[in-house]
Amino acid sequence: MSDIIRIPMFTDAYYAREYNLIYKSEYVYRVRGATHNPSSPHRIQVWDNTDRKNTQPGEWNAHTGRKNGTGAYIDPRGYDTDHETSVLMSAESSVITNTGTNTGTRASGQVYAEGSLSIGDRVQLVLPDGSESVVYVLTAVPMRDPILVSEW
Repeated sequence: MSDIIRIPMFTDAYYAREYNLIYKSEYVYRVRGATHNPSSPHRIQVWDNTDRKNTQPGEWNAHTGRKNGTGAYIDPRGYDTDHETSVLMSAESSVITNTGTNTGTRASGQVYAEGSLSIGDRVQLVLPDGSESVVYVLTAVPMRDPILVSEW
């Protein structure tokens, strides 16, 4: 078995309140393997799905352009799920600040982690209170950013 990569997470009160984004990774990552936007910095995100109830299971969803499944909630990508949270990875735009700094600097808000992540890596989220999540596997999704799937 491969080593588990520990990912420090933080809470951003604005994003939590406005978008139900509970945690974001402290660092952005270069992702190796089959991934959408491979040259962009990627950040791990934990989303609260409980405010996005699937109110029309099996019905056409004009927002996503497909039929809703039978899951209790709709995740941030528009798919039905029975999970109260979704752990996703999202490409971010490279940042150029008004001081001329670019991605990778503390001022940009996008500091790269020391190493990169690869499809198939096993990761564990370290939450702000020091508790740890279950182990996830970084999983490729065709033509989309990778997701993290629980190993258990």
